[in-house]
Amino acid sequence: MQAVSIKTIPLPPDVTAEKGLVDASSLSGSSVRYPFDEQWPNTDSFGYRTEPVAQFHDAQDIGAPGGTSIRAIAGGVVLEAGFATDGCGFGLKLQHNINGQDLTSRYCHMEANSHSYQVGDTVKIGDEAGRVGNTGMSFGPHLHLALRLNGEPIDPLPYIQANEK
Repeated sequence: MQAVSIKTIPLPPDVTAEKGLVDASSLSGSSVRYPFDEQWPNTDSFGYRTEPVAQFHDAQDIGAPGGTSIRAIAGGVVLEAGFATDGCGFGLKLQHNINGQDLTSRYCHMEANSHSYQVGDTVKIGDEAGRVGNTGMSFGPHLHLALRLNGEPIDPLPYIQANEK
């Protein structure tokens, strides 16, 4: 396994809170994959930014066309499903066991009703998580992919690249 380079950035206190987690050791281990079946351009990076909203951007935005199928990056359990009130729009949040570590993946701004998952459902790596949309606080169709490793936000694409099998 290749070492993971994780960007460390001082975070506002509210960024690290995660709710609804299960005991990660109860989840089957999974490998990791890119969230699409083909590569799409990155449109907004992980880290502090000033535009379009001045804040810490805890995700990588990927500019796939509206309606593009989004794939679960790993097998796991559903923690959140449907519309969120924090700007995510229609989304999905999954918890995974990757190499014995607790990872969550959150998929935001999806097309409304592009999945029918419920909290507690299980998913396999590569299952359709939903479709790219423009819901919530979004300025056009894209996937906002946020990962947290052991509760800390991490840059998604270097992590995925380092852990793909």
